Parts: sequence; C-alpha cells; structure tokens
Amino acid sequence: MRFLSIDPGLSCTGVAAWRGGKLTAVELIRSEKNAPLTTRISEIREEIERFENAVSPGLTLLRYCERMQFRHGNNKGDPQILIDLNLLAGAIGTHWLTPNEWKGTLPREIEQHRTRALLEPDELALLEQVKPASLAHNAWSAVGIGLHVLRRNDVP
Repeated sequence: MRFLSIDPGLSCTGVAAWRGGKLTAVELIRSEKNAPLTTRISEIREEIERFENAVSPGLTLLRYCERMQFRHGNNKGDPQILIDLNLLAGAIGTHWLTPNEWKGTLPREIEQHRTRALLEPDELALLEQVKPASLAHNAWSAVGIGLHVLRRNDVP
C-alpha cells in the first residue's frame, strides 16, 4: 500500500510517504503567512503533488489528511483558523481523520514519544532529518497519522 499522510497547516504542512507499510520520505511544506488563503492552498497543493511525484512517479496516491472539528464553546483561538484549515484539508486530502481518531487526546509531546517508539531505526532517521526542528512537530504528526492508517499504533 502506498499513500501520503498529511498534517495540514496554513504556514507549515507535514507530509509523509509510505510504501509497503514503511515510512519512505518526510517533508515540511512552507507557505507565506501573509499570502491570501487561496494562494496558500494552491501552493501547498502544488508542493504536495511535487512531493507525491518524487516518491511515486506516475501514481496518484491516497492522501490521509487531518481535519479539525469545531465544537461550539470548546475551541482554542480563532474559529476562522479551523475553517481555513478544513478548507486546506479538503483541497489536499482524499481521506480525512480527526485528531481524536488518530491520536486520541494525547498532548503533542506524548504523541511524539509514542511515535518515536513505534518507528524502525531507518524510519526514525528520516524524521530526525526534518528541518527546521522548531516546525518538525508537523512532520511528527504526519507520521503519526500514517502509523494510525497502518494500524501500527494502539489508538482504537
């Protein structure tokens, strides 16, 4: 099975490629924070297609993408950001998962620790090369989504 797992972000999107149950590539895709939303979505989509073509030339892959849920009165930050993130997820994904579906309610640091423990040494080496380190959490989340798709994690 070949697929991409994606953690969408309006300024930084994490993308991971999978083949035969193994992580084969990880990348961060950056976009200009001040660009109009439609421009950012278009640029991110083009970069994902470039990444997809580099890892699986000539094949269109399934794209498992995180989407956010809006819960009235129970959200942090600006609700418009959730709407924008879901527009991005709709533009770049073919299958969608909520954070609760792939990681439960685990905080980022604990999810990264669990992801690290589930990776083979060669897979971990790919993830540890992601730069800049300050944005690597987007790549870690993309890999966590992929582990869930493969049922290599223990989230029901």
